[in-house]
Amino acid sequence: MVVCKELTEQPEPFDMRFMGPRGRYELSFRPGERPQVEVAGLGGGSLVWWVDRSERRDGGWELSGLTHATKPIWGDVYWFIIHTAGERRVEYWGDRVIVRTDLAVS
Repeated sequence: MVVCKELTEQPEPFDMRFMGPRGRYELSFRPGERPQVEVAGLGGGSLVWWVDRSERRDGGWELSGLTHATKPIWGDVYWFIIHTAGERRVEYWGDRVIVRTDLAVS
């Protein structure tokens, strides 16, 4: 386990692939003083989303933050929540509502 300077627990690095409305994409979590999710496969380039919250949940992790730089691709910026346990998924939230949920794929 890695601990950032704010003493927030973080998981070890991991990669997850998802199927979204525009096809497959990959989220790669990288822990550290400023934990981040590297995003590949959206809009032909790569993006970085900063993780603002990391907590243990249901035997796995929940990581969340803002989807920086997605407005040109998806038309908006969302709050994301990555769930690594149970039904592995990423949820995208708008103004207190889930806009969509993408499920992890092999």
